[in-house]
Amino acid sequence: MFNFEGNKEILSNFYITNGLENFFKTDCEYLENAFIEINELWKTNFNKIREINYIMIAEAPLWGKKKNYIYNPETNNSQFFYRTDLGDVIGESILSKLDFLNAFNHLGIIVLDISPYAFNQTDSVVNYRKNKNQSKGLTKKQYRELVTLTLSEYFDKKLELISTKASDKIKVFFRYRRVKENFEDLMIPALLKHKLIQSQNEIIDISQSGGGVDKMKLERILNSR
Repeated sequence: MFNFEGNKEILSNFYITNGLENFFKTDCEYLENAFIEINELWKTNFNKIREINYIMIAEAPLWGKKKNYIYNPETNNSQFFYRTDLGDVIGESILSKLDFLNAFNHLGIIVLDISPYAFNQTDSVVNYRKNKNQSKGLTKKQYRELVTLTLSEYFDKKLELISTKASDKIKVFFRYRRVKENFEDLMIPALLKHKLIQSQNEIIDISQSGGGVDKMKLERILNSR
């Protein structure tokens, strides 16, 4: 269901337009392999969820050589979502990444990234943050352009699949405030189309100053159904 070909063409045009065509072959090899492995992990985890009660909209995995990703049970949790953050909210001790994923699945939480590209500051010539290690941070305009162009090839297709397991009282929230502020208007039409929200006013974020998850916000979301 998740094919890289359409996203590959978009990526190629983006690299050419921005004078990065000399880096395309190397970057594309990494990004395509990452896409395949990431989506295999995502689909495997999706299949373990009986009913989806919450969609957490994120950005994109850093991946890289360590294959850092929330749905990779072989990697540790990160500031993206620590085990203790979830454990504190649900009142349970979560001792391992597998326990964390099992708890996520039991709650019916699915993570949905807005971008199909696992850019980072080491493995690609561009990344989502800032200039580092000869990798250039995407401008807001470039980032928005990529998300806009890949919406139908990536985000919408995942929403279509998610909708087959969505509960009647599903809740949608953003992991990061910056993603909400910069991309919410692009996500709204697709979410409405698949009847996963009633209005954009109901979508909040769970970020907090200094990083990590705002546990009070998360608790309110989990208790709002």
